[in-house]
Amino acid sequence: MVTVHLCRADVQKIAGSTVLPVADVQKIAGSTVLPVAGVQKIARSAVMPVVIPSLEELKTKTEIELEDMYHGFLNNVQVKCNKIVRVGSIGDGGWNVCLDVKWYPTKPCLVYSFGIGRDSTFDVGMKNIFGCEVHSFDPFEKKIPNRELLNFHDIGISNKSGIDGGRQFMTLRDTRKHLNHTNKDISILKMDVESSEWRFLTAN
Repeated sequence: MVTVHLCRADVQKIAGSTVLPVADVQKIAGSTVLPVAGVQKIARSAVMPVVIPSLEELKTKTEIELEDMYHGFLNNVQVKCNKIVRVGSIGDGGWNVCLDVKWYPTKPCLVYSFGIGRDSTFDVGMKNIFGCEVHSFDPFEKKIPNRELLNFHDIGISNKSGIDGGRQFMTLRDTRKHLNHTNKDISILKMDVESSEWRFLTAN
């Protein structure tokens, strides 16, 4: 999954490639989606993997070093994708999905979306456009933020399961067990959990 956000300039340059102007996007099922016929092209150069250091090494890093490492990992595209579609909002709340054959979310696809807030357009788009089974998670929302979210859970993702600040958190492993998904592949896992991704990455 690529986390590059589109801006409102007529044409934005990403990795030396042209992205369709916002005026050309189409509305599908309440989500702003780039037309498949005009998907953006990512540079064809080789993509190098980013390796997360061991937990012992991470403990020796300063907070600034950890922050730089965290953003360097999450902002680095590690899988080359030639066809990308924007699902959800143009700004914060929407996410890019790879449509290459290897990664295309075909049925029966399963999507986990951690961190909803007030923008559930990505979740709704994945359900309505691709027909995926979507599970939305947000421990800060006790009520379903959107009636179209059929599988909403007021649970957060973390490096350990338990109650924190009166809210329930689970590891990914325990979340899958809780939902009886241990024998199912997760097609897409989206996280927007206010920098708590780091705790998840060190545990899963």
